Amino acid sequence: MAASLTLSRDTPSPETRFALGAELVVAGSARGPAALESVEIELCGRLTAAHVDGARWQAKVGLLDLPRGAAELIVRARDAGGATAETTQGLDVQPFVDRPRGQSVEQAATVGPLLVCDTPRLGPGAHLVAPAVLSGWAYAPAGVARVSVVVDGRTSHDAAIGLWRGDVAEALGRDDAAGSGWIVTLPAQACPPGEHELTLLAVGTDGRATGVRSPVLVSERRGSSGPGLDGVAAPMRVGPAPRRRTPGELGEEAGHTAAVAEVTRVARYRWAAPLAADVDVLEVGCGDGSATSELGAARSLLAVDRDPIALARAEARGLASALFREWRGGSLPCGDRSFDLVVALSGDVDEVTLPELRRVLRPDGVLVVAGRELGERALREFEHGRVAEQRTTLVAEVRSRPGAPAGLPDGEDAVQLTACSRRWLPELPPAAVRTAPLSVEPWRSALASWVDRALRAEAYVEARTIDAAWAKQHESQMARRLLETEAARAALEERVAELESRGRATSRRG
Repeated sequence: MAASLTLSRDTPSPETRFALGAELVVAGSARGPAALESVEIELCGRLTAAHVDGARWQAKVGLLDLPRGAAELIVRARDAGGATAETTQGLDVQPFVDRPRGQSVEQAATVGPLLVCDTPRLGPGAHLVAPAVLSGWAYAPAGVARVSVVVDGRTSHDAAIGLWRGDVAEALGRDDAAGSGWIVTLPAQACPPGEHELTLLAVGTDGRATGVRSPVLVSERRGSSGPGLDGVAAPMRVGPAPRRRTPGELGEEAGHTAAVAEVTRVARYRWAAPLAADVDVLEVGCGDGSATSELGAARSLLAVDRDPIALARAEARGLASALFREWRGGSLPCGDRSFDLVVALSGDVDEVTLPELRRVLRPDGVLVVAGRELGERALREFEHGRVAEQRTTLVAEVRSRPGAPAGLPDGEDAVQLTACSRRWLPELPPAAVRTAPLSVEPWRSALASWVDRALRAEAYVEARTIDAAWAKQHESQMARRLLETEAARAALEERVAELESRGRATSRRG
C-alpha cells in the first residue's frame, strides 16, 4: 500500500474560532513518501501560497480586504510524488487595523473608529480579577455598530455601547462622542484565572474597524467581608463630566425643566395649527407666547393670559399677527360668537370656564383643550371630536388616536388633547418637536448610570453567590435585557433623526 501524505496545522489551533487583525498566520507541517512540494491556503475564495522549508510550511494571509463574517479556511498540500492532503476549519473573519503610530487621538478620531480601554489599562502586566469587567470608549464619525472582546481567539463577548462619556466629547471637541462609552463583563468560565490574550474590536457603521490586542493575567477573587464590589475594575463615570457651555446656555435643573415644558407646549400647538389657517383664533393661556407663532396662519389672533409678566414677554417677541390681552378669569374680553377656533392648551382651563369658551365660539367653530376630564366634558357637548395623546421623552410627540373619539384610559402615561365641534372634523396629522440638547443630557446620564450599575452588580453576584451554571443563565438574561434596551434606544434615535430631516426639509421649502 502506498504511503499517504500527512498534513498537520499548528496555527491557528483547532480551538481557534476567529481570524482577527490585518493578517492571519497559518503554519504547520506535512510528511509523506516524497518531499513536500507546495502548500496552498484558501480563505474566502482567495488563494495564498505558503513558504515551504523541508517538512515545515508557513503563510501570512491578508485579511483587510476580506468580507467580515463566517468563512472556511482550507489548506491543501502536495508532495513531489503527487500525493495530496487537505484540512479545513471554520473561522469568523474580523479584519481590523491598529491606529497608525505617531497619530494623535484627535487625528485618529477624524477617520475612526477609535477604541480605548480605560479599565484596565491594557498592555504588558495588565491584570484582571475574574469575572473581569472592562470599560472604555469607542468613537467613529459614522457611528459605532458594536464593540466586542475576543478571549484567546475562541469566545466573543459584545459590550453594551452608547454609555455617556461627556469627558470624551470635550476632549475630542465632538458632541456626537458623548455617547461613546462601553462596558462588558467576561464570565468566569470564558476567561478563567490564568494567562490569556484579549482582542478588543470596534466596528463602525461604515464597516471600518480597529482593534487592540493585549496579554492579561486573570486571578481569582479573594474573599472579602465588605459589601462593595471589591476586586472589580474601578467604576467608570456614570454621569456627564463638566463641559464648557456656550454663552447663555442653561446649566441648572430649572433650565432643563423649562426646556422640556417649552417643547411640550409647542408640539400641542403644532398639532392644532392646521385648524387655524385663515380663521379668527382665540388663544386662552398664552403664557410667554413661546408657542403662539404656531398659530401664525390665522386671519386674526387674540391671545389672553392671567400673568402680566408673561404677557409682557409675549409682546416682546414681536408677533405682528397676534394681539395680547390680560384676562383674570370670568368673562373673556370679546363678544359672543367671535372666533372660529378657541385654543386652550395650557392646562389652566377648567370646567367652570368651559361655558365661556362656548360663548365666544361660532356655531361651526372648533374648541381645542388639554386634559382628560375637560376633554371628556367637551366631547359630551359637541357632536364631533378628535382625540390625540401626547408623550414627551427625547421627543415631544402628539398622535391622534384611531377610531371613535374616546378619552384615554385611566393611568395611561400620556396627556389627552381634544378637538371638538358641531361640524365634522378631519383627522389631524401627528406633530413632534425634539427636545433641546440641554434636556437630553440628564436622560442619557441616567441611562449610563443604570446600565453601568446593572452590569457591575451582575459581575458581583456571579463572583460571590452563584455557581457557573447559574452565572451562564444569568448572563443570558442580562444580555437579552441589554439588547432590548439597545433596540429601544436605536428606535428613539432613528425617530429623532427622522424629525430632524423633516425639519430641514421644511426649512428649505420655507
